[in-house]
Order: sequence, then C-alpha cells, then structure tokens
Amino acid sequence: MKNAAATTRFCDSYHSTKCIGVGNCRRFSDVTARARRQVNKKRRSALRYDLTERLMEWISEAEMKRAIVMFLLVAFGCVVSSGCTYTTSKDSQYIKERPTVNIPLAWRESNYLDTGSCVHATLITLLRWQGRLDDAAKWRRDFSGGEWAHSLKNKLDSRSIRYAYTIDGDVRFLEWACRTRRGCGIAINGGAHMVALVHLDAELVAIIDNNDTSKFIWIPRNKFIAEWKSSGGWAVAPVYTPAAPLPQ
Repeated sequence: MKNAAATTRFCDSYHSTKCIGVGNCRRFSDVTARARRQVNKKRRSALRYDLTERLMEWISEAEMKRAIVMFLLVAFGCVVSSGCTYTTSKDSQYIKERPTVNIPLAWRESNYLDTGSCVHATLITLLRWQGRLDDAAKWRRDFSGGEWAHSLKNKLDSRSIRYAYTIDGDVRFLEWACRTRRGCGIAINGGAHMVALVHLDAELVAIIDNNDTSKFIWIPRNKFIAEWKSSGGWAVAPVYTPAAPLPQ
C-alpha cells in the first residue's frame, strides 16, 4: 500500500503513465481529460463566436459600401440628365439624344446688357459645352455689346481661342458643327441676332435663343436655312472637345 500511495502521489504530480492500472491515478486522469475537453469546448465556442462577429461586420460593411455606390450612381444620373432632352426609339434599346448638341440648361447663357450681347452669349454657351469654363467666364467678364464677323474674329485671335467660321452660307459647315457635336452660332433676322444651332437633320433644325434659354426651338430645315442665308450666311464655332454623347 505504501508503494501504491507513493505511486499515486508521483502520478498526481507528474501525470505519469507508469501508474496505469492504479485506481486513484486512473480517476485523476479521467478528471483531467474531462477538464481539458471542457476548456477546449469553450475555446472552440469562443472562436466560432469571434468568427461569426467578424463575418457579420464584413457583411455590414459590404452592404454599406454597396448602398453608397448605388446612391452616387443615382445622384450622378440626375445631374447628367438635368436640363437635357432625351427621346427613345422603338427599334432601339438605347436612349438617343435629341438635339445632338444637348446643352444642359445651366450652361446656356442668356443675353445680357440693354444693348444686347447675343453673339457673346452664344459663344459663352458653346465654350461651356466644350469644356472651356475658364474661357467662358473670362469672355463673360470682358466682352459685351454687338459684334460682326470681323470684330469677333479679332477678339478670338487675341484670346488664342480655336474656332472655325463661314461667311458665305455654306451648309456643310452647319452639318459639320452638328455632326461633331460642337454646335455653332448663326446669324439670323437679317444679321441682327445670333442663336446657337444645336441640331440639324434632313427635316428639322433646333436652336437655343439666348433671349429665352429655357427651351429648344424646332424649325423646318429648309425654312431655317433660307433665313440664315438671307441674313448673310455667317456661322462660327469654337473648336474643342464637346461632352461625350449618350449610347446610340
């Protein structure tokens, strides 16, 4: 019995396998194993809880990012569409711009000064549309009053602004200006007024009149071309890069 007791104490102290078969040592081993299993079970439970918490945080963060992206896309779509006119074609799944030079309302400069500044207002509108916001702001600050082809040419040259123009009623110039989505200023009413040409197709023309920039004015093509030619056939266009078109 003394040897057994000694062996038991040895086993209690060092968990030795030498005492396999001794009752007290076997019970001690069973208790120790159960305790270890309980500790391991708690650790696994804590680990699962931690992983679950992290997963829920990741999901919440991903959902929040997705919501922010969707909000920005919707907001951007509202800004882009503001002041523009769109039409849909029955034989197309895409939205088509009409007019071709679809200048937003916020970029359309109204005529200013009592004496009128229709040429300058038209040029400012077209410069904004072509991304030349600084040039447009400086032009609005520095120039006003009436203009003719020669005097406007001198001012454009003095500011190193790229431009193209015609003074002989060449319809190809108008077609080029609309096809490239730049638009152009055109003289009407016997040369007494200038408006922005923003659309030209086989049947219709669209203009923005700086005396009322809230809408596009649609006119039969033949009627408008005749009016323009009878007013001297002057047209001028800044030559920069316009806003990108919608999918066609």
